[in-house]
Amino acid sequence: MSVKLNDAQYEWNPIGQRPRYPLSREGDCIVYSRTEHLRCIKEGYRNHQPLTMSMGACVFERQNKPHWEQVALMMVDFHTMVVRDGLDPQTVHREFLKIDEYRRFISPDCEGAE
Repeated sequence: MSVKLNDAQYEWNPIGQRPRYPLSREGDCIVYSRTEHLRCIKEGYRNHQPLTMSMGACVFERQNKPHWEQVALMMVDFHTMVVRDGLDPQTVHREFLKIDEYRRFISPDCEGAE
């Protein structure tokens, strides 16, 4: 799966905080296409289990920001998930590899970089 940053929505469950939804676990993280997600909801189903926190394309104020600022905010979100909320960095990295701009922005010697 590959998704552009302006369509990428991500959700996660912080470590040490009881997940809001019973089928998810602390430390879970998912990146997905908001467009695809909304299509599924319109058709009457969810294409994934919801998690406690969400960011990315669901924050409409970000859509009008310059592209460089959107990329910077994505990296701030990554940092927040790992440092503040205690998620495993490799788990978050593997999910963020779904985002085109993330793969292009990270160090070229990282797994999955373009």
